[in-house]
Order: sequence, then C-alpha cells, then structure tokens
Amino acid sequence: MRLPRVWLKATLASALATLLLTGCSYQDFKKPLVRNYAADLFYRPERPMGEEGVAVDTEALAAALARWKRQYPAEEIPYKVGKRDVLRIVINVTGGAESSALEVPVAEDGTITTPLIGGVQVLGLTSKEIENLLAERYQGDYYRNAVVNVYVMRYESQTFYVTGAVMKPGVVPLTRPRLSLLEALMSSGGPSLDAGDSVVVTRGTSAQQAPGPKAGESEAPAPTPPPASAAPPPVQVAPESIRVSLRELIELSDMSRNIWIGPGDVVHVPPATPNTFLVLGYVNGPGMYTLPRGEKLGLLDAVAMAHGITSHARSENSCLLRRTKDERELYKVDLTRIASGEEPDTRVVPGDVIIVGTSWPIRSVDGIIGAGRLVPIPAVP
Repeated sequence: MRLPRVWLKATLASALATLLLTGCSYQDFKKPLVRNYAADLFYRPERPMGEEGVAVDTEALAAALARWKRQYPAEEIPYKVGKRDVLRIVINVTGGAESSALEVPVAEDGTITTPLIGGVQVLGLTSKEIENLLAERYQGDYYRNAVVNVYVMRYESQTFYVTGAVMKPGVVPLTRPRLSLLEALMSSGGPSLDAGDSVVVTRGTSAQQAPGPKAGESEAPAPTPPPASAAPPPVQVAPESIRVSLRELIELSDMSRNIWIGPGDVVHVPPATPNTFLVLGYVNGPGMYTLPRGEKLGLLDAVAMAHGITSHARSENSCLLRRTKDERELYKVDLTRIASGEEPDTRVVPGDVIIVGTSWPIRSVDGIIGAGRLVPIPAVP
C-alpha cells in the first residue's frame, strides 16, 4: 500500500526538520541553522592566530595614560646617575682636533674612567652637571675649547619589578626618578588575558620612603625634623602593599589610583581565579581543566589533557568560545591544520571553552538518539 503523496512530503519535511534541529552539537546560535551546516564547506580562520596573547585592555591602558599625560605634564626632574649606569660621552674640540665618543660604565665607587683625565666622580650628578665637570677638566689642562655631551645609554642603577599576569614580566629600569602606575604597566606590555581585576604595589624596603603623593599631585612639604632627644628611625621599614582596582584606574580613569612607582617597588598583577578552561564535544575526557601556572598551553595541548579525540570526531570542525570585553565570541578552529603546522596554535586563556566537533550526519544521528532518550519508556506491567 502506497502512502499518499501528501504524507510522503510531510514525512520528508519532518525528517529534514529533525536533522536540522537535532544537529546542533556545534553551531553559532547568532546565525541561521543552514549557515552553520554550510560553514563545514567553507573554512575561514577567524580565531586569534598564534600565541601572541594580546593584552586585555591595551588600548584602554594607552588611552588612560594619554589622558593622564594631558592632565599632568611630564615631570621636569633630571635623572641622577647611579652605579652600573652606562654613559655615552661625546667630546667636541675646536681648533682642528677630532671629536671622540666613548661609552663608559659607572663603577661601584661612583666613578668613570675617561681619557687623559682618568677617574671622575659622577655618582648622584645629572648629565648636565657631568658635562660641565668634564668640560672644565679638559679645558683646564688639555683643550682650549672643549664641548662635552653626556647621555645615559643604559639605566642600571635603579629598577623596579613587574610580576604576575602581564605581557612582559621582569625587571624594568627606571629612566626617571619615578614613574606612574600606568606607565609601569605600559612598560610591561599591559595586563595579559589571564589578569585579574586589581594590581598590588609593594614598596621596596631599600627605598625607605613613604608612598609619596599620587601621580599629578604636588609634593608634600618636608616634615618637621624631630628633636635631638628623639630616637633615631629604624634602618629598614616594613614593605607596604597597596591594592589598586584596574577597572577604576583604566576604564574609569580615576587618576587618584595612579600612584607613583619608585626604585625597588614591585608591581604585581594577580591572575584571575579560577584559572580553568573547558574541553567539550567529541573528546575522551570532557570536563574542566586547570591551566598550569607559568606555562603556555595551546589548543592541541588542551585537547591532549582531555585524553584526545574520539573515533567519531572531526577535528577540523572544532570551535573556540572565548570571553571578550563585552561578550563571548565563537571562532571556528581546524585542529588538523594546526597539528600539521599549516596554522599556528592559539594560546588557551582562563575561561576558554574548546568544543571538538564532528560531521553533520553524525551530529544529526547523535541528536536523534539524544532526543529519543528524553522520551519516557513505559514500565512493563
């Protein structure tokens, strides 16, 4: 007995609708269903390529720093030369003598060694003061008209430290007597993708000074000296930690949070917690995993932590769900091209969701099986 043509059409339409509605193991819900299936035929890598790890708020950090510089012009505090700094000295002599240039380090005793005049004490002097000192020495004994120019080539005497969830952690030289917190963060490349919502500044014990005024404020008046009978201050002071909200500092441009950073200070950006990511889809061990501290983990490493892909997986039909500043973005990922070296891997950051896909026929069959499990089976009497 043949089914009526209307019933046949209705059956085919229902089957097609079932395939479309149940094959949703991987799709972008912002697009029509047909486009998600068609996406299997046209691959276009739209994900963040490589492991450059673009900082979270680099543009916002630069904008906040520009606003601060417009509001508070750069300080006119000359840099004073210290131990281990490297100076470039250019000597110009009129009257036919040739010019000479040399680079000399500042020794531990604060002296530099120059031609003809030997050792010269420069510790605590500015470049201008060293120029005048050397010109006076040369003109007095060796040259009639000597013009000396002194530049600091490398700043090694005064440094601070940037640690934690930043793009370039490490030791940062101080090119001025002090920097603002925004400048310190910018010098390290800004907060990384796994940065938390605050930064902790710990004052160096070697500085033995109060935190100082906030960037842009005037210097506080000198304190009244204690009486002679007062006990001397301690040799060292306990470190002081100041926590600053990155949102208030960068997004809200609260310049009262833009404190000064001095020699020996530690700028620490704690990473966001929890430091986890998800691996879902056609893998042998789907679930939540923890990012190893201090290590760079790629998408292939993340899938390996989930015990690899299943026999029904189509690794070229995978996707990455990443939280951006405003919302979550879904990127298509071809793990096969990454494994073969045709594309660079992408660094996994906290909060990422990696979904290993499969082909649309298997998605449809799995969807039908899954839908069938939702139908209650009547109990046998």
